[in-house]
Order: sequence, then structure tokens, then C-alpha cells
Amino acid sequence: MKYSLIASFFFVCNLLNAQTHWNSTAKFNGKSYVSYFSSRLNASHQSFSFEAWVKPDRDTATCSIMGKGQYTIALAGGKVYGTTNQGGTIRSKKIVKANEWVHFAITYQGGTGGSVKLYINGKIDTTRTFSSTMFPTADSFFVGRAPYAPKFSGEIDEVRVWAGVRSATDIEANYRVHLTQKGSAIIHPTLLYIQTFESDLEASGYLATGSNDVGTMTGVTIGNVPSATVRHNDCIYFPGYSWLESSTTNDSSLTFKGPITIELWVHPTAFDTRMMLIDMSGGGNVSGYQLSMVQQGRFNFYTVGGANSKNVIALNTWYHVAIVGETPSAGNQNFKMYINGKLDESFTLTAFNANNYKIRIGASFSNSDYFIGYMDEVRIYNYARSQSDILKEMHRPLLKGNQATYPKTAVAYNFDGHLYSGTGKGPELDWQNCRFAKTTELASPLFSTGNSHDAEMQTYRIKNPFIPIPASGMTSGIITDTMHIDNGKKIDASKFKVFLSMYHNNTEDVKVVLLSPSNDSVVLVNQHNLTGKQMTCLLDASSSYRLSNSNLVEYGPAIGLDNNYNIFNDKNSKGTWTLKVYDKNFGYTGILFSWGLHIEGEAINSGIIKQSGINNASAYPNPIGKGQSIQLPIQEVQNSMVHIELYDIQGRLIHMTNTIANGNLVTMQMPEHLLSGQYLIRLQGSTQTISTIVIVE
Repeated sequence: MKYSLIASFFFVCNLLNAQTHWNSTAKFNGKSYVSYFSSRLNASHQSFSFEAWVKPDRDTATCSIMGKGQYTIALAGGKVYGTTNQGGTIRSKKIVKANEWVHFAITYQGGTGGSVKLYINGKIDTTRTFSSTMFPTADSFFVGRAPYAPKFSGEIDEVRVWAGVRSATDIEANYRVHLTQKGSAIIHPTLLYIQTFESDLEASGYLATGSNDVGTMTGVTIGNVPSATVRHNDCIYFPGYSWLESSTTNDSSLTFKGPITIELWVHPTAFDTRMMLIDMSGGGNVSGYQLSMVQQGRFNFYTVGGANSKNVIALNTWYHVAIVGETPSAGNQNFKMYINGKLDESFTLTAFNANNYKIRIGASFSNSDYFIGYMDEVRIYNYARSQSDILKEMHRPLLKGNQATYPKTAVAYNFDGHLYSGTGKGPELDWQNCRFAKTTELASPLFSTGNSHDAEMQTYRIKNPFIPIPASGMTSGIITDTMHIDNGKKIDASKFKVFLSMYHNNTEDVKVVLLSPSNDSVVLVNQHNLTGKQMTCLLDASSSYRLSNSNLVEYGPAIGLDNNYNIFNDKNSKGTWTLKVYDKNFGYTGILFSWGLHIEGEAINSGIIKQSGINNASAYPNPIGKGQSIQLPIQEVQNSMVHIELYDIQGRLIHMTNTIANGNLVTMQMPEHLLSGQYLIRLQGSTQTISTIVIVE
């Protein structure tokens, strides 16, 4: 059975700040180090926890990792080694090999007979008892350098120092979770020092904890590499008794009235009578708005009165929902609800009013209607966004570098190790019983770009089918999706790339194959065990990092496949491309969110009006007025689904809809907001695709 939401097609171009890789680590050359002086690290704490990722560049290395006069943590003959200024040592059983990423954590319980534990990659390795407590020293803290050991040579990432003893559960759950410097005091009040070696939202340097604490780098090179350490794309888990809430009221980025767009990714794991997603009402009488889930899987938007989605969503699947409100008129406001980028429902409600309330996410202000599941990328814009813009931005985080310019504003809670807005607008959030998702759970279908980078996704043709894997009603099998290119281009295989976003709860069951119009094929994914049960990335054969590398914890924005695209070289791209997803075994399911192609030199945003196969006489009436209905001929089976797309003369997708074929005709209402001029209408049925030019007067 076909999925009820039909595939859509859009163009992506000119995205900002393209990056090849997405994770930054510090490279030490045996002479370099990081120094940092802070009263927090010099305070008289009875207990500490230390952790970091290390990759020495030689076997059986003996070199510093971190330390100060109070303690030294180093490698000694390849073993992780810790000691204090009152004596006592602990050494790992594990020997860290050259060019091997290893995470260690040491917990130190102060006091006579205090327990010291050493963990490797989240698991307990060694336990010792120290006879006396180390005493505080008023000196600098170093990374890559420490007393009584040579400086470090290799790479270090995600250095953290905590007050108190971290539990074995916390260490195992979080050693692959990315934390950020900004806002860490709210999320982790016992975190004394953190160094991610990534430029944070408001820092030109590399922050430690605290808003203005920038450590001194001496000869350290920061390198962008695929992440074998922590996962940067994260999301928030709500267990059913929790919420997020803004730390301040009356923030102008949230407390406005007028046009609005609300977007988020949501993954429910259970249903209840009502589950709140976003509450901007302040409780009591609604003067703002609420977005919730009702009736076992319908979205509901409420101001004074409400409206439900037509479609019912399923449990344990990621969905993207967007609410777009137009400029109010005579006290009313027109809204559109999109699910996975497709128009689900249009409705008119009493216009919401500005208020000075906080925003609450995951529960109502009456401390009820708790959401159960995962959320990511919660965004609120002070303007109405188009359907094509919603689709274009769906898979990448909204950050400072890719937001709209003033007076347009947007708040975007990315949840990538932090609770602040990635755009720099809006208040920071506090949390109540929430947590970040563990890497052993799942990741959302966004690019794994980290909080300081933007995705590389230029000049891609993208489709958003949101098709179940396997197809609904099957326990295993094959699903297919197609993309048609009208104007062909000779393919340069060395520059050919594929965008893929999919989820499956057992990716070792899944094989993905791309077929060209000439029926040549390339295997993109071949039963790989993918971290987080999903991948959203660019498949670039020129990358030296491969999907088969089991050490990687995230794959975006660019990762190499195990094959290459040479079979497509010098072929023409014109025609129908097919993506096939094979579910090899029974019992597991998933979803194909989106996929797309990059063909070097293909001008996908120009010349659309000049393509072949256009019949100017086919539409009636033509010319046509704004808001009028137009009839379009297409030879399709009676009552079959037809997908309609409307482009302007620059090739920009400005409207799309689905309708039912009635005889040999389909009818579409032209949007009322169109400017006068030429437009192209594209009809895609089950057996043919037809394009026609219309003139809007």
C-alpha cells in the first residue's frame, strides 16, 4: 500500500558556510598545550571527575593529557595514568594504540581511603583506593601538558572536569554526547571545565565554562575531521513528567502577534489524551497559542478555538510539523498546517495576541498534558514561511549564519548539547526532568553539523517522499522512489554526490541502490550498522572516510560510500533516476525521509520555462486571474492521485498540492498572492509528467 503523503520536489541552492567536515579536535605536536586559570578549578573540592577523548600518534606513548599542581593525568607506556600531589596512582589495563580514539574517565572520591575508578569507553577498567586527599593549588590548568610528564603528541577532544563523582551510569550514557560551553552551568551545574575545541555561538575563541573564559592556545592546531568521538546532532527526550521552559519572560522574539511560523521535529513513543508540544498561552485563558497532539496521533493548533490535522501519525517515527499563520485580518487569522512538508489542513482561527509569558515545551503551564518521546529543532519565526522554504530548511539546523535578516527573526532550539537558541535570538531554556538522547538511542533526521557549522548542501535536487521501509503492509521487501530530470547534463562522476536521509531500527537489514536513467546502478548503503539508527548526510565518493568505518558516530554532512560513481561518468543525466531501498529481513521497519542528487554544472534554478515538453495551449483559462481555478489535462486513471507543482520564471518552487484526477482533467486553484507574470505548472501522475506555462494577470 502506498504511503498517504505523496513525494514532493524542491530545489536547494546557495546555502551559507559550506563545510566538508563537522567536528573539531585539537592536534598537539609534543610542544603545544592549552592553559587556563580559574578559581573554580582551584577551589577546595573533595571529589573530582575527569574525562577526555585522546588519540596519541605513537604506540606505548608516555605523555601528558591534562593536569595542574594538584593532579596529573597522562599516558604512561600507552596506559591511562592518574596521580595526585598526595601520592597514589591508578593505571588502566587498556593500552591505547597509536591513532586509536579512546575515551577515559577517572573519578576521585576525596578523603582517607577514597575510591578512585578509571573507565575506558564508558566501561569500568580499574578501581583503586588512595590513602590521602589531594590539596588544592592556585595555579593554571593545562591540556596537553601536566607536571612530571612530557607534552602530548596526537589529538585530544571533549575535555571535561567535574566537581563530585560521576556515576558509572552517567559516564556510559554521556561519553559520546556533545556538550557545549555556553549554558553548561544550567544543564550541568557541577561541570567545572569543558573544552570542545569548537567555536561556540558567541565566542571567537574556544571557551571554557563561563561566558568570558577563553583559554590560551599555545601552538595547538584545530582540525575538522569526521567525528569518531561524540555525536553533535542531538535531541531531547521527554519521559512523560517533564518540560522545558524559558528562563525569562517577555522576550520580543517570542511574545509577538501577527504572522508566524512554528516548526519542530517530533518522535512520539506513546500517546495520551492530549500531549503538549509548545505552550505560549501562559496558562488560564489562552491569549497566545498552543500546539499539541490529541486523539491518539493528530496535531492540534489552538488560539481561541482550535483545529486538528487530517492525518494521524504513528508512534516511534520522526515527523516534521509546521504551522504557518498569515497576517491577521478583522480579528481572524488564516493558518496552514504542514506535516513532513506537505499541506495537511488550512483553517481560520481567532488571531492570537501578544503576551509576556514564557514558552513551555513538552507540557502545559498547568503541569499536565505531558509529551512522551523525543523532540528536536523547535523554531518560531515572526513571519509566514513558504512551503518551499519549509522543505528547503527541513534537514539542517537553523543557526546564526543561515537565519533571515532583520526585521525577520527566528528562535531555534537545536538541542545539540545545549538549551539556547542557535540563532542567538530568544531566551535560554531551563529543564525539568528532561535529558539529551543517548547515542545508543536515536538521532533526528538533521545534518550532524555541530553547533558551530552549517551543512554542505548546495545545488541539490531533493525529494521528500517520507516512505515507510518496508512499504506499509509488508514485513520485508523493496521500496522505490523516482526523480525526473528534464534537461540533461554530462555527468562528471568525480563531482557527483547523493543526499540521503533515512531511519531504520536495524540498519544492518538495509541496502540502498541508486539507478540512473540508463539503468546503471551504484550501491549507496549496504547493511551498515549505523549509529543512532539513522543517517542524514551527503554521500561523496571522494571522501576518505567510509560508512563501513564502524568507529564513526555520525556521518554528516559528507561521508564516503564503499563504492564510487564512475559508472555514471560521461553519461547524460536526463531521464528518471530511481532510488531502491531493500529491507533484507523480517521484523524491523524504518522510513526514507529524503534523497537528492548533485550533478556538477546542472543549472537547476534557471531556464525552467525553456524546457521541452511544454504545451502552452493545454491549460484553461490561460491567462488566468489570481485565486482562480485552472483546469489541466492529464491522461491518468480515474480517481488517481496527481502531484502539482508551481514554479516562477526563476525556477523557484512557490506552491505544491495533491489532487485527484477527474476523467482526463485535474483542477487547481491558483494562489492569491502571486505577482503578474509567467509561471510553469508541472503535473506528475503515476504514468506521466506534463509541464505547461500559464500567464497570471
